[in-house]
Amino acid sequence: MDAAKLEARCYELADRLTRPSGYDKQRANDRADILIDAKVDFYRVASISINSLYSHARATAFCFQLAEKVTKSEKLELDFYDQFALGTWVLHQMVLMELCRLEYSSLELFKCLVILLPDDEVQLRREPSTSEFPFPPWTSGEDKYGNYLTTRDAYPTPEWMFTGAAPKRGEERLWHFNVERDFLTSEWQRHSITSPWLMKKPKEYQDSGGTVKWVQAINHIESNEYRINRELLDLIHYLDEKNPDGLVFREPAKNPKRGSKACKRKSKRRLFDSLLKRADELVQLESFYQRCFVDYRGRVYLNRSLLNYQGDDAARSLIEFSRGVELNKEGFDSLLLHAANLYGCKDSP
Repeated sequence: MDAAKLEARCYELADRLTRPSGYDKQRANDRADILIDAKVDFYRVASISINSLYSHARATAFCFQLAEKVTKSEKLELDFYDQFALGTWVLHQMVLMELCRLEYSSLELFKCLVILLPDDEVQLRREPSTSEFPFPPWTSGEDKYGNYLTTRDAYPTPEWMFTGAAPKRGEERLWHFNVERDFLTSEWQRHSITSPWLMKKPKEYQDSGGTVKWVQAINHIESNEYRINRELLDLIHYLDEKNPDGLVFREPAKNPKRGSKACKRKSKRRLFDSLLKRADELVQLESFYQRCFVDYRGRVYLNRSLLNYQGDDAARSLIEFSRGVELNKEGFDSLLLHAANLYGCKDSP
């Protein structure tokens, strides 16, 4: 917002706070009298309020923070109740002016009403799984960023899978025989477990020397360095703006009925806008990395990041390897085979 427009909006908000009954058919309100009776500098209050706005502020906390700034500026003495009433009243006027709006965020970080600026959409998910710096190797089932190595309902990841520690005496482990083999002593590894002479003595284990292979594989996948295809991102923006309905239909209904086709179209458009917004952020980075996680079947996913190559067509088209290599004949043959499979001609190499 340029300086002239900002000043005009401040004057409008100041006038609203001075005589609220002149706007939007508002009736007398006790909250409005807090400022009117105190004879404050309404323009200064309006300036403080508009300059305090930021996207994804918790609505309740913002009301108290704003009230604290106003009371300090205007030297008011208000109790807890009047502070909240003051903050909600000013925020209400800014919503009516369409300077911001309120929406509920289901993210664990919020789970409350948050403030959104006009061009912003509510975050659909957190982004602790995408970083411009490499993630450290896994040393437990949860890292310091709040990422989980497995889904909550999956088999828990015991510490020995990260440390490679051998079983203690009497410890029973649920593991695949290929995992167990890495912990067996060299004597047991040289002979078949069906050998009669080995069946007469208990198995002997040793430290495996590091994390188990599936965790090593996850760490290896997470070392991939990605970047956004800038030319394709510009093309998507261009086509979306040129098409009257957008690449993803822009639903004109402001508040469509829940469960209706209009509501579903609006939801798809919001997801598309969120994806493009995230791509606009990531394209500023030279490269980025993404955390993986494993479900109860052992399948590896990256979809805790909003923009990932396991997403829809738009997401997959935008992501490329930051350190690409030239496509050789073997890779090209694999690409042709994949195209044939997509077309419906199932085959193998």
